[in-house]
Amino acid sequence: MEKKIAFFDMDGTLVAPVFGKDSGGIVFGFPEQEWIEFCNKRRETAYELCPTLGPIIDRARVFRKNGYDVKILTVALSEGEQIAKRTLVRKRAWDQIFSDIIFVPNVDAKISYIRNYISENDINPINCVLIEDSFPTVLKSIPLGISAYHISHIINIQ
Repeated sequence: MEKKIAFFDMDGTLVAPVFGKDSGGIVFGFPEQEWIEFCNKRRETAYELCPTLGPIIDRARVFRKNGYDVKILTVALSEGEQIAKRTLVRKRAWDQIFSDIIFVPNVDAKISYIRNYISENDINPINCVLIEDSFPTVLKSIPLGISAYHISHIINIQ
């Protein structure tokens, strides 16, 4: 049986980026340094307001059912962000779907990681899937010969 792998991005793919501000209200993202500070301060609770994008989680379940090893491949800029993301996966029982969460330092590192992973694990690129909200990342993955899908989310906050 051929090995198959599916990588799912987290921010903007599995969850919509909706975060609570200390002053009240919500914000849909932060400048980089503020993001690092937010995650390092909030840690386990940083992602508590982020809505799950149900159709994407459903798609991950389908890949798993069809014999794919399904992993989260996400950027993390701090230890606090890693803790926040691991907590989110555990609290939403996504560890029943995803076999691992892989942290990379930036979006370009995702392509390097996938390239190395499929090479080191003897995976035919046709059996590798990337689900991602960053269109430039999807475009950069095309030369790898994998199946890459760009998704976007629309959310209505009242």
